[in-house]
Amino acid sequence: MKKINKLIPAIIFFSILASPIYAQKKESIFQVKKRHVVRSGPVFGVEKGQSIGIELGAEKQWKQLKFKNAPTIAINSLLSYDYQNEVLGFDIGSWYKKNALGLTLGASLGVRSDFTNNRIVFTPTIGYKIWQLHAMAGYHFLSPSNSFTQPVNTVFVSLRFVLINNSKVKK
Repeated sequence: MKKINKLIPAIIFFSILASPIYAQKKESIFQVKKRHVVRSGPVFGVEKGQSIGIELGAEKQWKQLKFKNAPTIAINSLLSYDYQNEVLGFDIGSWYKKNALGLTLGASLGVRSDFTNNRIVFTPTIGYKIWQLHAMAGYHFLSPSNSFTQPVNTVFVSLRFVLINNSKVKK
């Protein structure tokens, strides 16, 4: 009985000590929930490297609603055509922007075709996006192929415009 009487103050002390820690983990009704804007629309672009190509596609962006350092992430799918070399391409990619004034870092995976043979393409990019205009520079890493004879842009600069036609605020 004496041992239990000695433990009671210790149990009360630790329960009082642990209650503020537990209260901080609990979600408060006054806590601001994270919201973000989801935007989507068609993409129109021009790519310049060894030759000039046009790009058409769609993009979806998620931007967190914060006053400072609001990150943005986007996914896109593009159909590109190099009319000088007659090379058709399809890319699926994504990019990330850490804050409002930062650079965009992205990558895409795609296929290039000269209508008889195909090559797989991996493309890392770095760029700058202001409003709906996105300027990027990148390098197309092409899979090896002996039968693919058409030249493909390796180092390139791209300018894309996203026409936002759908915008929603979500939790």
